[in-house]
Amino acid sequence: MKKPLGLLMTAVVLSGCNPNLNVAQICEAQPQMCTDVAQESWCRRTRSEFIHSRYINHRDGGADNMYQLLTHAEDYNRCMSNVVHMVDKPGTQGDTNRGHWYTLSIQSLETLKQQSRDSSDPLLALYHWTRDKNPQAQQRFLQAEQAGLVTSRKAMQLAAIYFAKQQPNKSHHYVKRLLTGVELSSRYDQELFELAANSYKQQGQQAQALVFALLSNSQQISAEALAKHYRVAIDQLQQIEQESDKVKRLLNDGEFDPEQWKM
Repeated sequence: MKKPLGLLMTAVVLSGCNPNLNVAQICEAQPQMCTDVAQESWCRRTRSEFIHSRYINHRDGGADNMYQLLTHAEDYNRCMSNVVHMVDKPGTQGDTNRGHWYTLSIQSLETLKQQSRDSSDPLLALYHWTRDKNPQAQQRFLQAEQAGLVTSRKAMQLAAIYFAKQQPNKSHHYVKRLLTGVELSSRYDQELFELAANSYKQQGQQAQALVFALLSNSQQISAEALAKHYRVAIDQLQQIEQESDKVKRLLNDGEFDPEQWKM
């Protein structure tokens, strides 16, 4: 039985493609990947993800792995920023190393940005446009997009977000590609379903938008409130909830085809 794409990606990130690999083993085999990372108990999750991403990128390379490493470096840096600004309790001795590790986290992130800043890959180019508003990076992304080089799932998802306001039809094109022929679930793919709901809404397809809003509704907003938001009549709600269940099953099985979907 196939596993949802989100679950597979999570397993890759956390295990480094090896279910027995852990941070201690990485640090023993590749100590240079860990010497600039805080060894104390702070930021354990983001620290682990950062080190695993370093290992995977070092081993396999590729734009997707570099993008993952950049985002995990950001998460770790953000966590260390919170740590360095913590106020120690009265009567306790603060750890003076916090500032040191925070500074190193900034340096690590900046080094990665420098390494990837001139990449022509659309995913990395779009990363540098969204983070730094680098006009050269934006131009590289647009050139790659026009050449049909936006092919990885993460790149397509970011492209859909990028074009959502100014070119909603192009954004919708990427959303439909992301929904086609891949096992998806509301547990792991909530962000994509939220993107789909917004995209269908922009296309004036309110009922379809509500279907995906129901799928992504982790906040437990009432179905009636969602129907009102998407301007769908309450007397249609039961039918749309049934359609949402049907779409959910098709998505879970990787059999949903948005080009053939009719309501």
